Amino acid sequence: MIFGLIGALVAALAYGGATIVQAIGVARMREAPDGADLITRARFGWLYGVGLALDGVAFLASSGALRTLPLFLVQSVIAGSVAVTAVLAVVVLHAKLTRREIMALVGVGVGLVMLAVCAKEGHATGVPTWLAPAALVVAALLVPFGYAAYRARNSALLAVTAGLGFAGIAIGARILP
Repeated sequence: MIFGLIGALVAALAYGGATIVQAIGVARMREAPDGADLITRARFGWLYGVGLALDGVAFLASSGALRTLPLFLVQSVIAGSVAVTAVLAVVVLHAKLTRREIMALVGVGVGLVMLAVCAKEGHATGVPTWLAPAALVVAALLVPFGYAAYRARNSALLAVTAGLGFAGIAIGARILP
């Protein structure tokens, strides 16, 4: 169980850190000269690639955590990466948090500690045989849905698609033998 908790924590830290590193990379890309080619812009924004690598580390750590911990615990800890992002934004980007945002961060921290204390290690129950093919169908449907939301520039639909994908990845990791 302890390795699962460490994996979930590493995932939350890596996802939160990736967001900040990617933000810095994008900001530096804007410093590239007007009309610069792709290679030049990539050299200016190389930190964005580092952020993508951190996302990959986070994904692997969360997949490992999902193998040993309850889904609700891992998903909650990873959702705590929002708090990591907020704290790193203050430290690295010198952002200012309001009192309400600070209270929300404290609430996230207390909630995660309570979840970690209450969760118990146990054997995963079997899943119905239809769940794996159904998950693949849903994943296949999310791709055109996400593309349509992107083309429509609809952030609410993109958020829903991302949330469904986030949940689907977690469920998919639990289905794997």
